[in-house]
Amino acid sequence: MKNFAIFLLQLCLLYSESFQSSSFPSINSSRSASNSKLHNIFGNLFGEKSSQPIDEENKQSFANTGPVASIFTIPTKEIKSKPLRFYLQLFLVSQQNFPVKGSWLLATNEEDTERLDLYYADGTGMVSILLDDNGIIVRRQGKRPSLQYMLQESVLLHKLVDEIEQIAFGDGNEGGNNDNLIVDEKRLIQFASENNNVLTEVRKNLPARQERS
Repeated sequence: MKNFAIFLLQLCLLYSESFQSSSFPSINSSRSASNSKLHNIFGNLFGEKSSQPIDEENKQSFANTGPVASIFTIPTKEIKSKPLRFYLQLFLVSQQNFPVKGSWLLATNEEDTERLDLYYADGTGMVSILLDDNGIIVRRQGKRPSLQYMLQESVLLHKLVDEIEQIAFGDGNEGGNNDNLIVDEKRLIQFASENNNVLTEVRKNLPARQERS
């Protein structure tokens, strides 16, 4: 036990020396960088696999950095944006800890109430989901999104498209009870007849296939 304590002390000294001589990317604050480096040393030492979550300070600083790129747009004939936003918010909350705890951070935007922002734990990228009268717009923001971010973004968006498909076309016929059938006028999303295959086209353009259990 004594030898192990000495070993940990030596690691701390090595970390202190390297921290004083290192420079960190401007996207993160110095406090976040030091926390991340400590996590790399001790998290890996004890076999910790979860990602370091983004704190509030980093989330706010990241929101105004990096170019914005369009991922896909889903045009709709009719959309009930407020209830749909609430429904999608519940879905996205359920995805925050996939594939590991703290992978994503869902944040509501006070200035734009029709938008949902998801920040990835490594701080390199963010997904924005915007609902307007013409449909659903999904964008990415980040200076240099990591390979891990791009992979998990694709997995997440495949699930999002599945959820939208269920909202738009699910019959609600659970247990064979026809009383639960949803008429088109009550759906949160409706597509024009010429755009009924729009979700299939969106899936084709996503770089990774959805994981199947």
